[in-house]
Amino acid sequence: MLSLFLACAAPPPTDSSPPNMPKIQALDLSCDRDAAQWNLELETLGWVNSATWWIGPPSLPVEAHSLRSIQASPSGDFERLTLELDQVSDPRLQENNSSTAALCPELDIAMRLSIFEVEQGNLAECWQWGGTLDWDALGLVENCEVRDVSW
Repeated sequence: MLSLFLACAAPPPTDSSPPNMPKIQALDLSCDRDAAQWNLELETLGWVNSATWWIGPPSLPVEAHSLRSIQASPSGDFERLTLELDQVSDPRLQENNSSTAALCPELDIAMRLSIFEVEQGNLAECWQWGGTLDWDALGLVENCEVRDVSW
């Protein structure tokens, strides 16, 4: 009984560092002009709550697409997510998570990828690339790292 009391009375650990946040490990973006499809594959260090791929085609509304998990380590060390989008030439036919009005090989397309942590769903990391877009005006004010991602 005495040992139980001492264990309960021990001071809490002093390490107050934040929990491990997921990080983007690898990103593979491709656009197949003949098949009229975009494909994004993402690998993260750690599990994610969700991942959103934002696409801003020139002169069209910004699209938000949710990636789907295809593999995750049981220990939480990594997760792989993917999304394939068909291209539609008529923007009125665009549907989130299945199609996009962004036609390749347009080089002025603005893109952003945000991943969110598991515990509370907070933003863990964000990358942006491609064309110029005022993300702040869209309410997407998180500070994203500008990356050179080619397709």
